[in-house]
Formats: sequence, structure tokens, C-alpha cells
Amino acid sequence: MAQIRFVHPEETTYVRVSDMYDDSSEAGAAMRRKIPPEELNGQQVGYYFPGSDDELQLFEVRCDPDVTFNSHAHDEDEIMYVLSGEIQLGRRRYPAGSAIYIPGRTLYSFRSGPDGLRFLNFRPRKDATYITRDEMREQRTAEREVQ
Repeated sequence: MAQIRFVHPEETTYVRVSDMYDDSSEAGAAMRRKIPPEELNGQQVGYYFPGSDDELQLFEVRCDPDVTFNSHAHDEDEIMYVLSGEIQLGRRRYPAGSAIYIPGRTLYSFRSGPDGLRFLNFRPRKDATYITRDEMREQRTAEREVQ
């Protein structure tokens, strides 16, 4: 039988992204090479529901002020809900209360506002992918060659 689960704020631990990936594993070292230092050091993540292949994922991201996040994509669709501060996408600025839907495998970049940024990120299942612009270009080229 399905079970209702609750997470209290004090049960959520926030980890700086740079501490999530270390050079002791090949996967960690690869992520550190892909994600620019400003992003690695300029944000913290706290998981409410980590997700799985068949469970939803929900986490909070806390960004330092004026951090630029390079163009990237994720495999899964996501919804970002701004809790505080401001997110800047191109010339547009979205304050607290704004929601942004980003389809999976869509490149996007953003910048946190001058007062920082806190947002919830919701995905339909666990997704820890980080696809750079160059990786996306290579994947699309390979897909075209197969066709």
C-alpha cells in the first residue's frame, strides 16, 4: 500500500555542489570538469525527495548572489519554482512566486539575482544528469548520422 511521506525542514541537509563531487571517483571527477567552479561553489542543494526510476524528485537549490549558470540540459523535464530572490533567464527576470517549466534535453542557462536565489526543482524521476552545450551538440550530430 502507498504511504504518505513527510519531510520537515530540519530533516533536510544542504550540501554545496562542490562537496557533492570529489575526485576520488571517476564520475565525481568528470562532473567537476563539466561544471564551472562558479556553479560548483555558488550553490547548495537539499533533497526533500531524492527520487528513483519510479518516484518523483524534489529538491531545493540555494544560490549565492550573481552566479551565472552555464548553458546545460538534463534528461528529464523539470519545473523550477522561485522561493526567494530572483532568477534571470536572458533579459527576463522572474521574482519569488514564478515557475518555469523546462522540457528534458533543452539547453538553458540562468543567473541568480543580486540578492541570491532559492528555488524548488521538481522532476518526474531521479535525474542527476548535467549535459553541457558541447555534449548536446555531439549527441545531436551522432543522432543525425544514425538516421
